[in-house]
Order: sequence, then structure tokens, then C-alpha cells
Amino acid sequence: MVDDEEEILFGAGYLLNSHGIRSVTTLNDGRELMPLLQSEKAGVIVLDLFMPHVSGTELLPQLVQNYPEVPV
Repeated sequence: MVDDEEEILFGAGYLLNSHGIRSVTTLNDGRELMPLLQSEKAGVIVLDLFMPHVSGTELLPQLVQNYPEVPV
């Protein structure tokens, strides 16, 4: 999950964990996502579209091109 708001990351992570999803990686800066994906495999990406530095709308085309098998 990528979101610049810590409260959203905490709440969504808590909700997913309470439903049995244990492996959740959270990032609060969109600039960290592409380097992370070079070393970690993602099953799904939850992406905030409006973030400072690099927005989700900027990341989305890169994700679709480089990781077409990963739902965003």
C-alpha cells in the first residue's frame, strides 16, 4: 500500500490483518515503490493517486508497463 497519510496506512493495514492478510508492506512516499518492486514481489498494489513528490497517477503507467500481472 502506498499512501502519504499514515492514518490511512495504519487503518487499512489493521483491517487487512484482521481479515487474515499478514503480509502487508506500507510506504508513505511514492518514490519508494519502484525500487522496492525490483527486489520484492507484489500480489496487489493499493495506490493513493494524490501524493506529494510522485503521485499515483504518475506511477500507474509505469506499474502497468513494468508489472502488468500485478493488479493495481
